[in-house]
Amino acid sequence: VGLPSGIAHVRANLPISPETAPAYAFLATILRDAGETARNLDLLKLASEAVPGSSSYALNCFHAFELVGDYEGGFAFVKKFLKEQGGKSKLAGQVYDLIKGQASVYGKEEAGASALSSARVVYVKGEPVTVRGHVVVDGQDLGDLPRAGVTPGREKYTPETLDLMAIFFTLVKVLYHCGNISVLPDIVKVVEPARLRSLEEVHTTTVRNENAYFMCISQLLAVRPGPAVNPQALLGADDAPTKKPVYVCGDSHALSPAWKEVGGRLLVPKLVTGLKHWHLREESVFYPKKSFHRTVAEIPKGADVLFIFGEIDCREGLLVAVEKDRYEDLEEGMKTCVDIWMKEAGKVVEERGFRAMIHPVIPVLNETRKIVMNYNRIFKRAVAEHPSMVWLDIFDDFVELRGGNEGGTG
Repeated sequence: VGLPSGIAHVRANLPISPETAPAYAFLATILRDAGETARNLDLLKLASEAVPGSSSYALNCFHAFELVGDYEGGFAFVKKFLKEQGGKSKLAGQVYDLIKGQASVYGKEEAGASALSSARVVYVKGEPVTVRGHVVVDGQDLGDLPRAGVTPGREKYTPETLDLMAIFFTLVKVLYHCGNISVLPDIVKVVEPARLRSLEEVHTTTVRNENAYFMCISQLLAVRPGPAVNPQALLGADDAPTKKPVYVCGDSHALSPAWKEVGGRLLVPKLVTGLKHWHLREESVFYPKKSFHRTVAEIPKGADVLFIFGEIDCREGLLVAVEKDRYEDLEEGMKTCVDIWMKEAGKVVEERGFRAMIHPVIPVLNETRKIVMNYNRIFKRAVAEHPSMVWLDIFDDFVELRGGNEGGTG
């Protein structure tokens, strides 16, 4: 299937139809995991065309557009899907109405500034509506929503409905990443009440990852000052401070500093979803590695680049690898992952002429904080030996040691 004529052969032997769409989606997954992200997209387009009302195929197709970096194509695809679903889903119609006037994923205007929505986003931590926190836009009244832990008034969402919600979540992610922030508060305003009506806390469902991005960006909107301008517009502006941005290349943690100005330099996100240091090993063909190389190739040569990776290794990779006896202990695993990163990223930095700034792995979770602290110790030492990398020595600002607690607290 990965050959130039491969998909034509598949279509000749397996005509696309609603009955064969699952086979196309299955083949797409295999190709994605082998790094064939373009072919993955081709097959998912066919599956989605065969079952045009399927939120599941549409969601996976949207993610496939992300993997090849075609945000414009993905945005156009989702606009068309939501327009077609508007007659079946009130929420889909509402979201479509909010984005139908957007000529581009990067905003209505290619030049000049677009005013941010005047809607004010406020983050509410924890109860009464949900135990995990929620956001309120423009003081909207959520009084009709059931209290946390109360079943009546909540809805058991089907897998298709959850996938539709995930399309909304991913739309928010893509628009934020592309700097088209002006429409986001209004999208959050219509989507958040539906998210809160779920009988299951959405972070425990099959769309937990998409939900995490949605909540992260909703909270970023809550702390972002406004009104301002769509930051993407600043990249083409004449004012000197934004002519040379700092590119923030990272996993989901790249979104937190995104579109802020530091010392007159705009921080422009270059997201590589789900990348571990481990994925960059020489023999790997897994799609995050391909996404990493595609993403860094989009950054101008000679640019200043802030890299933020490694947290996923510390959170879910290292302990499992040690349990499987891949390493004798955590120390060996950490050194191996750091060496993988330094070898592959080092080549990229040299070839592209980047001035590379390395952000310490972020100590997000109490459970993995000690691992992160030890990982950073090894990581910092390796970066110090590289002539084109600079370690940002700011980790101590993220932790507070109390009472001899070597793991620290956030």
